[in-house]
Amino acid sequence: MRLAQEYGLSRTSVRQAIALLRSEGLVIVEPPRGTFVRALEPTETVSLLKGDTASARMPTPTERRELEIGEGVPLIVIFRADGSRELYAADRIRVGR
Repeated sequence: MRLAQEYGLSRTSVRQAIALLRSEGLVIVEPPRGTFVRALEPTETVSLLKGDTASARMPTPTERRELEIGEGVPLIVIFRADGSRELYAADRIRVGR
């Protein structure tokens, strides 16, 4: 493993570091091509109106597939005052008023 050799680390340490970066959504692993730094997604601002609330959680596997959310990226759930609900990948939006 090139990183282990280049930085004088054990293969286990490199694997653990890559697993942590992957769980935080910072890198993607594409076997057999390799591990790559994930590109930043363009962001949009989603406005909260009076009575709206927002919360964050990890997506379910189904939500991850449907919304094409990267591994380790949280989901932002916006509960509108009218009772509707909107789901967004946290790395693609900003919540504002």
